[in-house]
Amino acid sequence: MTSRRTGAAVAALTAILGIGATGCSSDDAPEGSSGGLSPLGDQPASVTVDYRVDAPSGAADITYTEADGTLQIVDDAELPWSLEFTARRSEQAGASPNLSVTPADVLAPGSDTEELSCRVTVDDEVAAEQTGPLQVMCAVPDLRMAAAGD
Repeated sequence: MTSRRTGAAVAALTAILGIGATGCSSDDAPEGSSGGLSPLGDQPASVTVDYRVDAPSGAADITYTEADGTLQIVDDAELPWSLEFTARRSEQAGASPNLSVTPADVLAPGSDTEELSCRVTVDDEVAAEQTGPLQVMCAVPDLRMAAAGD
């Protein structure tokens, strides 16, 4: 059953990566420039990305994108769950912050479908969030990132 849940989570996140952030919100990047910052206008060269997942109780299967683009899967994560990391902004190709969550027991007969919520913050500002009963997905397609050490 775990491989079925994992496959569904990977398929959902792959869809996000291919078509954008359906059901999530993101803010437009500011315009302009100031001294001492990266060539990305007035945006700092690095960002702090924070993934958060919450529900009234239980566990969830979580799939997320690391700064270097690697998909990570956490099965049966105890909620609430969070992960914070620093990434480098990328002007060209790079990974976008993506988070997909399903209840760990969604395929169990008679399972309760409590509300799940996901949130992605970038430098302490909410960039995407969603709440729902069976699966939530949050993406920030307008941010391209790379591992801080690359």
